[in-house]
Amino acid sequence: MNRFIAILLFTLLLSSPVYAGWLDSVTGGQGMAKGTGAQPQQSAQGDKGGTQAVRQPNPGQPAGNEGSAKTSGKADGSQSTGGSGEPDAAGSKDHPLVSRMPGFFIHDYDEKEFDSVKFVNQYSQEVSIEGHKYYIRYFLKAGEKAPSELQVVRNVQNAIKKIGGSVLFEASGNKSTMKVNNGGKETWIKVLSFGNIYELTIVEKEGMKQDVIATAEIFNTDIKRTGHTAVYGIYFDTGKSDVKPESDAAIAEIAKLLKTEDIRLYVVGHTDNTGSFDSNMKLSQARAEAVMNALVSKYGINPSRLKAYGVGSLSPVASNNAENGKSKNRRVELVEQ
Repeated sequence: MNRFIAILLFTLLLSSPVYAGWLDSVTGGQGMAKGTGAQPQQSAQGDKGGTQAVRQPNPGQPAGNEGSAKTSGKADGSQSTGGSGEPDAAGSKDHPLVSRMPGFFIHDYDEKEFDSVKFVNQYSQEVSIEGHKYYIRYFLKAGEKAPSELQVVRNVQNAIKKIGGSVLFEASGNKSTMKVNNGGKETWIKVLSFGNIYELTIVEKEGMKQDVIATAEIFNTDIKRTGHTAVYGIYFDTGKSDVKPESDAAIAEIAKLLKTEDIRLYVVGHTDNTGSFDSNMKLSQARAEAVMNALVSKYGINPSRLKAYGVGSLSPVASNNAENGKSKNRRVELVEQ
């Protein structure tokens, strides 16, 4: 009798809604389908509302990144559903200097015409670089084999070296700073790799455009009033002492001053504080001599009226903690002898 009652109670339990709900939660919604040949039903939302495009987590992608990243979209405006055919984020593109690693797609993209980004230079110092900024974040496609962090870094480094660039900084095997002068632009590149995700931050540096060049009359007024004047229209490449062609207008005004006034000048080179003290002293001296030589060779100024000196970063006119201050400190001054 007791056995009959037990069987009856067990049968009632199997047919109850409570048991069915519990079984669904354990089996992921497939209920009694397993073992019976029955197929799980699609959700009502999938049948009535059409397919909802949801970004699927990449199997090779760390958990947690999916929730914080921006959602990319297809060119037609619909969202992606993930997988090996994952398209790039809408409006995104590779930077022309650096092609992507095989098997990756662009997940996030940001481009600003003018912005400031901190890079680590060859002296392990943080420097702010201003200009046209690109930020590109790549994710590995589903089913693709992830490269090592170092493999990604080396690929980017080699691409930059092939076009004449150099590696300024590398750390931990997964981050690096590079710089290249290409097409008349000084471009800084930063790569950060996690193997199945990597980021490129690229800034095409834009120097301050000197629209107004000080004249010989202004130089003369400053010298008579304070004994010296600053010249900001003379340009050099980073770490170099060759006078760039766009400096001609400013040097011509210095020559005009020397031809109209009976004056002897010290030509004094100044730098910011990037780099070592000794290297900046040598660089500022070389730049001052380059300006003096241009005045002598191009404009026929008697060399006895000029003396070149370099003072490195010893006489700043602004803080070196920001790029705009550094640009003011990089200058040539004319000082009356």
